[in-house]
Amino acid sequence: MKTRIRQAMYGLGGLSVLLVAAPALAQVDPQRNLERIVAERSAFPSGTRVLSVQLQDERAVVELSPDAVAQGLGDEQADEMTRELVAGLDFFSEIREVEILVDGKPLWTYLPASSEPPAAQARSLAAAQPPVDALSLELQGKKIALHPSHGSYWNNTTRRWVRAQRTLTGPNAKTGIPAGWTGSTYTPSDEYFWNRGFQWGSIYEDDITVHVMRFMKEYLESSGAQVFLTRELSDDAGLYDHDHFGYPNTAFPLPKKQVAAKYYLEENGVPRWVWDEPSLSAQSDKDIRARPYYANYVGADLSISLHTNAFGEGAARGTETYWYTAKYPHLQESSKRFAAALNDGAVKSIREYFDDSYGRQAYVNPYPALGVPEWPYYAPYPSPFDYGGYSRWNDRGVKTSNLGEIREAQMPAALIELAFHDSWKWYPDNLFLQDPIFQATSAWGMYEGVCRYFGITPKPRLASKLVAGKVPTLVGPNQVLNASVTFQNEGMTWNWGHRQVNGVYAPYTVWQLRVLEGQTELSAPESISIDEADILHPGDTKTFDVPLVSPSASGLYPLRLTMTKADARGGDFGEEFSALVRVDADAPAISVLSPQPEVYPYGTQRIEFSAEDVWSGVAELTATLDGAPVSSGEEVSGLMPGEHTLVVSAKDGLGNATTFTRTFTVVNSPGMVMGGGWAKLARKKATFGVGVMMIPGTFQPVGHFTFQDHDLGLTLHSAQLQAFGLSGNTATLSGTCTVNHEPGHRFRLELTEGSTGKGGAIRLVLDTGYRLDAPLEGGNVTLLSLEGAYSAAR
Repeated sequence: MKTRIRQAMYGLGGLSVLLVAAPALAQVDPQRNLERIVAERSAFPSGTRVLSVQLQDERAVVELSPDAVAQGLGDEQADEMTRELVAGLDFFSEIREVEILVDGKPLWTYLPASSEPPAAQARSLAAAQPPVDALSLELQGKKIALHPSHGSYWNNTTRRWVRAQRTLTGPNAKTGIPAGWTGSTYTPSDEYFWNRGFQWGSIYEDDITVHVMRFMKEYLESSGAQVFLTRELSDDAGLYDHDHFGYPNTAFPLPKKQVAAKYYLEENGVPRWVWDEPSLSAQSDKDIRARPYYANYVGADLSISLHTNAFGEGAARGTETYWYTAKYPHLQESSKRFAAALNDGAVKSIREYFDDSYGRQAYVNPYPALGVPEWPYYAPYPSPFDYGGYSRWNDRGVKTSNLGEIREAQMPAALIELAFHDSWKWYPDNLFLQDPIFQATSAWGMYEGVCRYFGITPKPRLASKLVAGKVPTLVGPNQVLNASVTFQNEGMTWNWGHRQVNGVYAPYTVWQLRVLEGQTELSAPESISIDEADILHPGDTKTFDVPLVSPSASGLYPLRLTMTKADARGGDFGEEFSALVRVDADAPAISVLSPQPEVYPYGTQRIEFSAEDVWSGVAELTATLDGAPVSSGEEVSGLMPGEHTLVVSAKDGLGNATTFTRTFTVVNSPGMVMGGGWAKLARKKATFGVGVMMIPGTFQPVGHFTFQDHDLGLTLHSAQLQAFGLSGNTATLSGTCTVNHEPGHRFRLELTEGSTGKGGAIRLVLDTGYRLDAPLEGGNVTLLSLEGAYSAAR
């Protein structure tokens, strides 16, 4: 509402009524005060007088002279007269009902009567249709009409669009500005506020109420109610086509969300009788009727009008709610009960759910040096009492008086004045109204009030459902990890707000993902706020990306996440996400079966190794023997006497790598081999003769070896022996030789002794590429191991 009553209008003996001390209150004459208001305010026709004021318990009856209605009466003027008189009685805090009479009849009876709608367009009896995406169905089957304050209207006289006056947030003349002041000049001129450094911009009631009703609509629809609006709520609806509808000459761009109910309903094809009451001429009067008429037309179960209040220079604060059923008295009990539920819900929500700490910080000592009212008309915001630890939000109670948009409703209807938009001097109402978190919180309270009116338990205020979570469950050490979790909001809206800090509004939010476990071990942040652009209504989901870093040590590390409202009125809520992150910082375990770290006789060496990794698996396994690649299961022949090194490398699936080194020694073994014979070739044969001895205590074998391949004509002689070894029934020797008159060729020879002194086998490899591997067809090979000498050599 827009009651703007200056303190001087209530003045008694030079002191404003709002500043009257409690002992003087009993001496205030309410009739004299209302007479002053009637004489000075333009809402009252010239000559209007206050004939009597009767106060009895909670009821006040004000009798006006016939001049009040002599020139005809419209809804807007009747509403303004009502507001002025109600405000004039405000300091009588016990007054809850105000009736205004002219010639003994209620003021509203002098208004043009409501025209009867066409029979086919009377109050709808159609069943409510719940939204298809409703989160729950607490309010299924309920129709609820929402009316966000005034909106811009077409003035028939000036032929221009008029927007409701902006709030009184400090448009006073600039006086007493401190030297060097560089801040906004659109600020209160009161010395106290200049010195405190407060800077306020102007706001519009119509903008605030649209924002609050957005939240209200979401809450109701998420519970299954069907919501009907009389104003556009979307910022993205575009501009209103005023020329098309016959209202030209706009003085400023006119967004659809700014126009009043009459024009919104007309544009949306609602029957004409709803938005164009023929008995009224002023557009503003038609608009007031359009709101309850539309609620009647759609057959709403409840009608809710939302306004913000004004009282003059920021001297009042808090929430009050009106009902009025003089036209439909059978609705009195239900309307009164509904108004009480709506009011109590809003007040309770603000007191218990909204963290008003920054308002407390803004309104602390010292107080203004001059003009400080005394209790109960003024008290420091956080004291002297604190509502049991909750915010000191003022409950102005449930009241009744003639207001057109609730008078004409054919169902329980309430008009709630949420807060005072001009309350900037002593109280933080204005601060809070500009905070979207306050808007969402107060709307939640009204939603709870609706539920309680119907005897329904509202959905939990703080609730969230775990939708999905993704965390790597097996990782390596010191890895940057990408985890995510998605929660669905099942309670009041998660959004960002603006709060006043040191005279400047700054963005903030209380809605965060909180890390319950994982901060220390997984380097998770303590919390992650929703994005500044997020407005997450009931049913919406939010995915958070959670940065993690795995620790350096192997182990199983827990991660637990939940939603939290990070303020004095919140805490953790909803379902939790939990996961275990296994960190594998250990490389595979390598096992080498052969060779062992021992001394081996010259001959053939078998290589056997493996690796195992329980968590990540073995991704790579390689080895080298003396720098040359070698595979597990391979038999390596011809390792010369001396030390040899096997290096095995393994890497798991996470990149953890290790190497294992095995050193072993090959030696010449004492013994001898003697014999000769032949092996069958394709056409002819191969013949050989050998007599080699490795004498104990020496380092090189001695003897001879000759060989001929009669198919190829290949001859081997002049062998220079370098290595000799006995292993089982096989002798191995190697060295250099002359092949077909070419000296310097390397050879390796293996002779296997036959089991009965006959037979056996020969294997010969030359560096020329020649290879023979054949059984002996004739001759024999004899091996002799000098065991005692060999042991002594070792």
